[in-house]
Amino acid sequence: MLNKYFCTLFLNLQKVRSILSKFLVFSILFLEFSCSTELDVNAPYRETKVAYCILDPSEPFQTARISKGFLSDGRPASEIAKNNPDSSLYDPAVLEVQLQEINANSRQVIRRWTMNDTLFTSKEEGTFYAPDQIVYKTPNIRLDSSRLYRLSIFNKRTGNRSEATTNLIGRNLRITSPIADNPTLPVSIPFRSKAPTTIRTSKSNNAAIMEGITIFRIQVKKTSRPDTTEETWLWRSPGLFSIGSEAANATYAGNGFFSFIKTEVTTRGNQDVEWRRFKSTNLEITTANNEFENYSLVNGNYNAITQSVPTYTNFNQGLGVLCSRNRQNFRVAPNNLSLDSLNILVPEFKLKK
Repeated sequence: MLNKYFCTLFLNLQKVRSILSKFLVFSILFLEFSCSTELDVNAPYRETKVAYCILDPSEPFQTARISKGFLSDGRPASEIAKNNPDSSLYDPAVLEVQLQEINANSRQVIRRWTMNDTLFTSKEEGTFYAPDQIVYKTPNIRLDSSRLYRLSIFNKRTGNRSEATTNLIGRNLRITSPIADNPTLPVSIPFRSKAPTTIRTSKSNNAAIMEGITIFRIQVKKTSRPDTTEETWLWRSPGLFSIGSEAANATYAGNGFFSFIKTEVTTRGNQDVEWRRFKSTNLEITTANNEFENYSLVNGNYNAITQSVPTYTNFNQGLGVLCSRNRQNFRVAPNNLSLDSLNILVPEFKLKK
């Protein structure tokens, strides 16, 4: 599933806490590759930059994490990474980091922005040093999906330059079916007990892979409380989209909605529940480009037992990936017939309309 792989790239500073925890797996891949204690410690050190940057056109700031490979000094690599930040983090004074906007036809640089170092002080404990973490952040900019973008990292001390180029996901994804009768209201989804339900969308520029998940916010009234509480039920459906030349579609399986609700009720329990109500529902669709798909396909097959190493990077003289993704939320809702069927098929939900 695509969400499995949206786990190792660094977004803007506002989101970096969650990103640093989610994207740990890609850093672990690099750790196994470049920090093994089996390396010849007598070999001359060769600078290896490791950079992760995911461009998101819906965000005002773009952020990259940049680190370096290191040689073991006889201690376990995990110990060095956790306790010695200088082993993997550059002194920001030695790096010149730029995001460049490039004309896709002429390949000429149109604009360039300096990415300044920003100290993040709330990284959670993990494999790498905490709580301080350095990320590199653009000013407030607007990206254009008709352009290419290059991340350029220059070490002023060694003269080593690492670069990667990617295209950009479009920001204007639309649901084309079902269509809301009133644009100000949520799109009404007919969840069926037998037949599947298809969701169709427009195709974002440069989309290589798309995935949708459905997020229900459920209002719950319990007899033991005078007020209500709110719960979030996450349904990993409709899942992956099939992308055509002009459109994309995915399917909610027949009876999938009712099975999901029944399972959630069983898992969460029904003690003291007086009633439940759908407060809001969102369909979250995430779209990524070719660079991300290639990276996830190659590096996602990493196996810690066989010690296989990641082989895909789009950086010259470095490791990691520069890619693009966009995440959009759409207001949807089970239609009235679906709610009537829910009362019959899953009465233990205790639906209140």
